[in-house]
Order: sequence, then C-alpha cells, then structure tokens
Amino acid sequence: MKFRRLAGALLLACPMLAQAQILTFKASVERALKENPEIAAADGRIAQASAALKAAERARLPQINAELSVANTDDALNVFGMKLSERQATFNDFGANEFNPSNPNVLSVEPKNLNRPGDWTHYNAKLQLLIPIWNGGRISGFQNQARAFTEAARYGKEAVRQFLTYNVFRAYDGVHTARAYIAVARKALEAANSYVKTTKSMVEQGIVVKSELLRALVHRSEAQQALTEAENQEQLALDALRTLLALDMGESIDVGERVTIDLPSEDVVELVSMALNRNPKLVALRKQYEGELAGVQVARAERYPHVNAMAEKDFNSDHFGLQADSYLVALQARWKLDAGVTGATIERARAKAQTQAARLQSEENQIRLKVIQAWRNWQVANSKITTTRLNEEQAEEANRLVLKRYKAGVATITELLASQAQLDKARADHVAAVYKANLYKAELRWLTGTMTLDNL
Repeated sequence: MKFRRLAGALLLACPMLAQAQILTFKASVERALKENPEIAAADGRIAQASAALKAAERARLPQINAELSVANTDDALNVFGMKLSERQATFNDFGANEFNPSNPNVLSVEPKNLNRPGDWTHYNAKLQLLIPIWNGGRISGFQNQARAFTEAARYGKEAVRQFLTYNVFRAYDGVHTARAYIAVARKALEAANSYVKTTKSMVEQGIVVKSELLRALVHRSEAQQALTEAENQEQLALDALRTLLALDMGESIDVGERVTIDLPSEDVVELVSMALNRNPKLVALRKQYEGELAGVQVARAERYPHVNAMAEKDFNSDHFGLQADSYLVALQARWKLDAGVTGATIERARAKAQTQAARLQSEENQIRLKVIQAWRNWQVANSKITTTRLNEEQAEEANRLVLKRYKAGVATITELLASQAQLDKARADHVAAVYKANLYKAELRWLTGTMTLDNL
C-alpha cells in the first residue's frame, strides 16, 4: 500500500512523465522532414529555381507592353512634333500669318508661332507587341540554366532529407545506446552494493580489514557516478532528438523500439559506385555544373545578331483620349560589337563552370574516401561485436570465480574490484561496438543516397 501511494504521488508531481510521447523511428523521421527549418529553406530554393525556369520558358512568347505618358513642354521642335503626331499641325504653326509677299526680306522673317509656340501638353497611349525571333541562343541558354538549377535545388532538398534522416537515426539510436550504458551502470552499481554488504559482513567477522570496506564504499560511489553520467547521456540524446524534430525542450518524449539498418551492399566497390551515382548532393552539384555551362551559352549569345519583330499602335492627343492613331511594324536586327567586353564575360562564365567542376570533383573524392573509411570501420565494429560478447561472457565467469574466492578469504578486494572493472568494461565495449556498427551502416546508407524510410 505504501508503494502504491508513493507511485501515485510521483505521477501527480510529474504529470509530464506520465504523458511522455512515444515516437517510433518512422514517426520521428516524418516529423523531422515536416517541421525542420532546413526543409523549409530547401523548398524556398526550389521555388526560386522553378520561378526562374518559368520566366525562361516564357521568354520565347510574344511580349505585350502598354504605356501611357503625359508631357508638357515649350520646346519648339517637340511642340511641333507633338502637334504633328496629334494631326493638329496647321499652316499657321509655320507662321503663315506673318508671311507678307510685299516684304523683300520676307524669307528672313522668324515666325513666332514656329519658334516660340508656348507650352503644349501631349498625351500618348501605346500598345506594343514584341516577338523574339532569334537571339543567338540566349533564351535557350537561360532555359537550360534554369532547368539545371531547378533540378539541382530538388536534389539539394533530397540531400537535406537524407541528412536529416541520418541525424535522426543517430539521435534515436543514441537514446537506446545511452539506455544500454545505463543498464551496464546499474549492474555495476548492483554489484558494488553487494560488495559493500559482503565486505561489511566479512569485516564484522574479522576476515578482512576495515580498509577493504572503505575501498568497496569508494567503488560504489564511483559506480553511482557512472550511472549518473549514463543517465545524463540519455537526456542529451533526447535533447538532440527534440531539436531535430523542432520540439520544445520542455516537451516529454520517449523512443519506441530500436531499429536495425541493413547495408545496401557489403561490397565496397559497389558501395562506392552507388555513392558516386546516387548521392543526392553529388547529383545536385552535377546539375549546378550543367547550369554554369548553360551560363557560358548565355554569355556567348552576345556575339551573334539578335533579331526581333515589333508591332506598335499609338494614340496621340492634347487631352486624355484615344485619338490620332497610328501604327508601326518593324523588324529589328542588332549585332553588338564591343571592345572585348563580351569575350571577358564569356571567360568569366567559363571560369565559374571550371570552379564548379573542380568543386564537384573534390566532393566526389571526399565521398569516395568516406565510403571506404565507413566500410572499413563497419567491418571492424561488426567483428568487434562478436569479440566483445565473448569477452563479456569470459569476464562474467572470471568475476564469479574471484567473488567466490573473496568470500572464502583467499582474494583481496583489489582483485575483486579489478575483476568487476574488467566485466564493466567488457559490457560497455559491447554496447559501443553495437552503436558504432549501427552508425557506420547508417553513414553508408547516407553516403550512397539510400538513407530513406523506403529503403530502410
């Protein structure tokens, strides 16, 4: 009854403990992919690239421009041109009222209406249709570049997704590993409590001296400290998982069953090949390189003539309204001849492409090396699992025999504690070997582009 009342009081005092949300690995990954800000940033990059692609694809379509302008001036040339475009020019605008045939110097007269017409307000409404015909490959270059950058952004998002999945696994498995260490520490503390009890009894019987009891008490304190550290590691792993899932640090969570990851292949050559062909970060870099090559095409287009057609409808008036309409149909060819500016622009675009190619090659070399290193480390960790398991069994038997000898008074507390230390180390080594093997398998999945829920 006392235990039930105590348990009820603990639950009332710690309601969050009773309401801890249990997350499976799949649920953890799905939440991370939904809530993590890195995914939102990747979506933003895709949206930008997609908008650029849409703009490049529509650049081939005819463009319609509407324009309305109002101008006021007293400049003689502009006023006469405005009246002419409005179809309001008269002989009087030339100063006909000042023409006097009887004046022998009539041709030297400066007509006031023409030279000083006064201010004039002009309204112009224009509707223009521009049709691109050929622009030296500039539009297709922009389309190729935008398409490549869009693909790069999509593969970049996949790289973020797989990296998040990898980190969620590390944190998730880290919680289970910390709990395995806690189990080891509890066994060590349980043994330490037993040693204190046994030694105290033997001191009372005069079999061993009091200093051995003090040594047993120190060992128990060290075992308690090891347990505290293991429990702290569990909380750190849970904190890391909360961060990845964008959860508040005060929210109580727990993990479900431990998951096992299999390798896509155990052959290192095949793993390297998979990484070089399927790693989304590498694919994204290749697409970026394609985009930079398309940038060279865009720059080179300035060396060729640009041909466009234009149709225009104008309305001119001295007041707001659609009057005095006119049209213009034109075919325009423009060929830019500069003093090496275009050539320098092309060289700059080529340099950017070469830089991207070097970055791609460097990343390929790094990923190739990482795959080889992870594969070798996995082999070592995988073989160590068997070795540590055997060491643990041997250490348990050795500890049992030393404890038996200690109780018989033919072994010292130092021998017993050394035996226990070997047993604790063997157990911890086994936990570490399992964790490392899991991490190296997850790393190989991530490097080979197969760190997805569908592949696990």
